[in-house]
Amino acid sequence: RYIKKIYLCIEKKDDLNFLKEKINPKGKIQLILLNKQPTYADYLKIANQMQGEICMISNADIWLKKCDEELINLLHENPKIAYSLTRYDYDKSNNLKLHTSLWRRETDVGCFDSFILKCPININYALIDHIQNRPGSEHIFKTELEHTGIKFQNPCYNIIIVHEHLSNIRTYTMKDDLLWDFDASGAD
Repeated sequence: RYIKKIYLCIEKKDDLNFLKEKINPKGKIQLILLNKQPTYADYLKIANQMQGEICMISNADIWLKKCDEELINLLHENPKIAYSLTRYDYDKSNNLKLHTSLWRRETDVGCFDSFILKCPININYALIDHIQNRPGSEHIFKTELEHTGIKFQNPCYNIIIVHEHLSNIRTYTMKDDLLWDFDASGAD
């Protein structure tokens, strides 16, 4: 009821054909073949086509479990507010737990796997032309949008997103793929 349309960005034609066969997208789901791994710039360019709409940019392994309609309405009223949501993961007992920060700093709430905002957002796309799921990529996206005057909140207790990742296999390392210099000891 909260979602009017889902734009699913696809990297390869084989993936597109597979999804067409498996989910037979109609109505809400629109498949977009990009022929490359999408960047935050790609996502925001698509979202910015929805003038005046509330858009959610999210990792593909995230689903929306709970949404607070009043919080969504607040975004309609104030386009300078946006949400950066920390995800929930399943623990070994299959209970949902809020993801805690890997950065080991007291001020960090956690990672941001989804962003909810009112479009359009005027930004230099070159500043956010990096892929998701690299250490720091979500924080850079959030920071660059903050430079446009957007104030982020994290209502992760009222808008619940769930991470469906069945393994801890990652294709990156903090050492080699972090998008900025970071002292992992937590020292400033």
